[in-house]
Order: sequence, then structure tokens, then C-alpha cells
Amino acid sequence: MLNLQTCSASDVYDWSRSFYLQHVATKTSFEETSQKIVKAVFESFRQADASPQFALVRIFRLVEDESLPADLLQYADPEHKPYVALMGTYGVETEWQNRQLSKTHKLMSLGPERSPMMQAVYEQIGLDHKNPPSKEATPDQMLQQFSDGILAYFYVPKAADSPYVPGHDFVTKYGIHSVVGIGYPFLSGAFYFLLAFSRSEITRQSATAFAEITAPFSTLLALQENQPLWVSSQS
Repeated sequence: MLNLQTCSASDVYDWSRSFYLQHVATKTSFEETSQKIVKAVFESFRQADASPQFALVRIFRLVEDESLPADLLQYADPEHKPYVALMGTYGVETEWQNRQLSKTHKLMSLGPERSPMMQAVYEQIGLDHKNPPSKEATPDQMLQQFSDGILAYFYVPKAADSPYVPGHDFVTKYGIHSVVGIGYPFLSGAFYFLLAFSRSEITRQSATAFAEITAPFSTLLALQENQPLWVSSQS
């Protein structure tokens, strides 16, 4: 169990690297790996009373029209390109544990009309200027290259006061204090980001510690780039 209010950056890295070692040899879809990651984050980070620290954890990824499964094609609109699709989701509500049950976030625009949160995520994580590891690198070399990169992350200390956190009812009902996120681009030109909505206050130091998950999780997701994108695409 990890508590961001008490654990160190090395504690977070060691935990995420252990997760990496458990799953690095597994070839599966990007969606399934994303789901494993968000579930692990939700279940492993706990408050002092052992209740989940995060009300909701999600992974989104840049996608193209031709890669969308049938259940997402109905939301695609060329005028709103590019899109990010919900790839993994886990939270305190049962309907938050399956991307297909999401009502409003299955496919979102990153075009000119992108939300303030999407704009802030894109800018704070710096998804437009990072250099992803070489495709020829071994998994451990990729992990090292991700670890050597600039550690940037998304951070909102007070969700209730922030224009970057939409959904006042969500924030109030679930007691969301802070939001943290990480992400990275891939050689394919796509990128992903993970967002975690915390029910306890997260300091800047704790947000920096949380960002230590970036290298192990980015490596695992990058290793799935040659695998099917969606669970339904697997043979």
C-alpha cells in the first residue's frame, strides 16, 4: 500500500518498477495494458484509513479514425480532430471500471475547442517536445531511456478552485482535492496520458513522487505499440 502523503519518490518508483517487471513479457493490447495500470494505481494508493486515495484513474491515448472500434465510430467527427480515446478506467463507482460505460469521455477532441483541462495536460506534460526511446531498444533500455527523460507531470493542487477540472458536481460529490497526471509520446506519433483524481490533498512534493511511475508505465505501454490497440481487435 502506498500513501502519497507519506511515501517517498523511491517508494513509488520501486512499486511501479515491480509492476513493470511482472508484466514486461506479456504481449497484449494497448487497451488491456492500460486497464491493468489504472486498476493497479487505484488499488495500490491508499489513504491513512486504507480507503482508496483516488476516486478515479484514467488513461487516454491519441487515436485515428481508422483505429476506432465500432462502439467509438459514432462519436467521431472529422471537424473535431485530433481525438483522444479513453483506454483504461478504474474508480470507486462500478461504471467507472469499464470504458464502454463512460457517458461523456469515451472520445474527446484535442482540436481548437479542446477543454481547459486537455490544454493544461498537453502543456504541463509537454507532449509535443519529448523524445521517445528508440524502437530498437530492449525493454530495459527503453525503461532507462524513459527514466533519463525530463520528468514532467500534470498537477492541480486544489480541484475545487481550478478552471482545469471540469465537473463541479463530480468534484463536490466525491471530495476531489487534487489531480495528478503523467504521460509520454510514442515513436508512432501518438501519445498517452494518465489522470488520477485524489480524495486527499496532494502537495507538489507528492505530485513529483507520483510522477515516478512515468518510466515503468510508459515503457509497458510503448511495448504494446506493435500489438492490437483494442481488446476487441485481438485474434
